[in-house]
Amino acid sequence: MTDTIVRLHPFDGLFFRARHLDLLQDYVRTLSADSTRAGGRGPVYGLNVTLDGPKLAIAPGFAVTGAGRLLVSTQPVPADLPTAPASGSAAWLIEAISVEVEGEPDELTYTRLPGSASSDGGRRSSTKIERLGVRVTAATVPPGVLPGNLRSEVAAARFAAEHPAPGLPGSWSPPPPPSTSDGVPLALLLRTGGGWLIDVWSVRRDRTEPLPEQRRQWSAGLRPASVADAGLRQFQAQLAEQLAAGDELFLSETDAVTLTSIGFQELPPAGFLPLLGGPLRPSALRAPFGGGPAIRVFACDEATARARVEGARHLDRISLRNTAEPRTVDVLVPGSWSTPAADGSVTILPSTSWAVFVRREQVEPEPVPAPEPDEIDLFAVTPKPADYASTIADAKVNAAPADQLVATLDGSAVPGLDAYHQVAAKLAGANRMTMIVAVPDEDDLPLASRRAAQVLSGFGGVAATADRLPGVRIAGLSRPAIRLIAEKP
Repeated sequence: MTDTIVRLHPFDGLFFRARHLDLLQDYVRTLSADSTRAGGRGPVYGLNVTLDGPKLAIAPGFAVTGAGRLLVSTQPVPADLPTAPASGSAAWLIEAISVEVEGEPDELTYTRLPGSASSDGGRRSSTKIERLGVRVTAATVPPGVLPGNLRSEVAAARFAAEHPAPGLPGSWSPPPPPSTSDGVPLALLLRTGGGWLIDVWSVRRDRTEPLPEQRRQWSAGLRPASVADAGLRQFQAQLAEQLAAGDELFLSETDAVTLTSIGFQELPPAGFLPLLGGPLRPSALRAPFGGGPAIRVFACDEATARARVEGARHLDRISLRNTAEPRTVDVLVPGSWSTPAADGSVTILPSTSWAVFVRREQVEPEPVPAPEPDEIDLFAVTPKPADYASTIADAKVNAAPADQLVATLDGSAVPGLDAYHQVAAKLAGANRMTMIVAVPDEDDLPLASRRAAQVLSGFGGVAATADRLPGVRIAGLSRPAIRLIAEKP
């Protein structure tokens, strides 16, 4: 924006000259540019870049520069291809710029007598034509990139440069004035493998949101709609070109093509995948991402799938470079699950010709302390008749010796097979039996008593008539205990 907006102040007797007309024109242009800048820079429609033989062709369209200039073209604009390097890869940025040229001489000049000879024929142009021009400048290529991965890596570098800075902004004050760049990026021109390649969405950012809204989102670490849309469209355009060249993602369940094998090193946080007709196994849907259980597969309705794409706008992009890293990705297919087969396997029956992949949100709940082990010790002893009463009396006040431990039961589990046979052997031939439950805390008595009764119910014979004494509290116990005391002759 200009520091000062100047307009003409006419008055009677003013000698009206060309500079006064310029002042009128400049005033209107300044107002237009300043108000247009508030909507932000970028293409509005059209201006697609394609290869046309030995030249570039920019389709008709409309864009706005950072300075607020309108770039309008009603017919294709050609541009020369740059000189290709002898070897290796290279990239160029293609921008739309404003170009002014004088129109055809259409007015007589009155600095000489009409009819006298002059070198310019006595005419000057009374018009200036504003045209959309094309600027092609060299761009940086990431070093060490394989030709087949160049497009994806260049796009990844461009999107990484726009990634919101970590942390909160250093100041919450109003932002400074925006850039007044005179160019509008339209595409990247790539030279790789001896051929030319155009990638539009690595650099093109359409004019989708007002400038204040874009800057608000950047300051809060969010991704403006133009950047999110460009990331999605860059992937979809490259994928469509790869599939048109003969690659298929889902040839069959066993030989699905991976995204890395067709040149993708990074993906947007969400996108669409084409599907072939017919049912699909979950393993086939995981295969393009390298497989693995971290990739979850869902059947859903179409609206849910589209909403997940929109909801992933501010998430980080998905890297495919590290094959050992689990892909935290959800695949959503509009459709329904089939009835499980005899072997338990299922398939998804798609209702559309596409599926959605979405990066999962990375959240980790507050760690919850592990619950105390719910264990109870099972002891068994077989005293002689003379020692039966004293053994019971001792069990009421003292912890059982370690050599009487038969098993430690987890939760409400019953004794395992070995413990069962060991207890059954001790009970075999017993005259009578007593059961005592000992606990370190009286609050544990009700539950421990019920579990003791459950354990005792698993044994017949003398166990069915066992005396079940009231539970006791014994200080120093690490956990509840069941004492089985069986008198042997």
